[in-house]
Amino acid sequence: MTGFLIRRLGASLLVLFLVVSFTFFLVHLAPGDPTNLLIDPELSPHRQEALRRLYGLDQPLVQQYVDWLAAILIQRNWGYSFHHNRPVVAVIGDHLPQTLLLTVAAMTIQYGLGFLLGVWAARRADSWKDHLIRIAVLSLYSLPLFWLGLMAILLLSYVWPLFPSGHTHSVGAQDLPSFWRLIDLLYHLALPALVLGAASAGAVARFVRNNLLEVMDQDYLRTARATGLAEGRLLWLYALRNAVVPVIQMLGLSLPFLLSGSLVIETVFSWPGLGRLTYLAIGTRDYPVIIATTALAGSLVVVGTLMADLMHAAVDPRVRN
Repeated sequence: MTGFLIRRLGASLLVLFLVVSFTFFLVHLAPGDPTNLLIDPELSPHRQEALRRLYGLDQPLVQQYVDWLAAILIQRNWGYSFHHNRPVVAVIGDHLPQTLLLTVAAMTIQYGLGFLLGVWAARRADSWKDHLIRIAVLSLYSLPLFWLGLMAILLLSYVWPLFPSGHTHSVGAQDLPSFWRLIDLLYHLALPALVLGAASAGAVARFVRNNLLEVMDQDYLRTARATGLAEGRLLWLYALRNAVVPVIQMLGLSLPFLLSGSLVIETVFSWPGLGRLTYLAIGTRDYPVIIATTALAGSLVVVGTLMADLMHAAVDPRVRN
């Protein structure tokens, strides 16, 4: 088990390093210069060049990469945000809790709704209800996430004003007691989490359904069914336990989708998380923030994938070799 963990961890760290390095060169080689957005055109060329030198943008790209890498590995310094004029770590620290909250809520909806729909479809395999569920979840999974978000705002915030259309708190919520501030936060969280979670629940539902149908056709379950064991008990105590093992691997695959989807959802719903921060950083060419958010998102994906591999290895010893 230790060797398996070391191999997986080493491969994950290598992938993360390559992704972050690729992002560094990609954003620096893109046309344009962030100082064009920061420098007053009336400044003298001498002052403009001094500002470029302050941010280290006057150095050759390879030298910038070496300096950036040394700052991270030796000084553990991710630099200063061009746009916020604050340390990048502090800027990310202000936005990370909102993204984690949205991701956890969306993942809870994704797997909760996906399991329920998958089990319900498997128990009614090839019926009109099964076909209806499969069409519905496939449609949700196929529609663009930004369109789902906009339609959710249109229907559930304007036509039927059940939820707020954006942000994390109502106006004046800072004056509320702690309990009611929490309720207000959850109220604003409900719609973006529902859109993000429901859009990805289709893959879980289809996976659970197909695995359950395959497991239910095994000989040992046929024998248990022939002995008179109730179908519900057979499903929940025996079939689902074996069918859920492959679903564990989806945990690691869900994080990239949820994190990439959070960029869209946070932008549509004005949710102040890492996704919206990254979107604004791209618009302002804030190199340090773009690279740091990419590294953090990659780290979360690596951790999620590693946890999925470890959980899979714990329940299936064959993958440890």
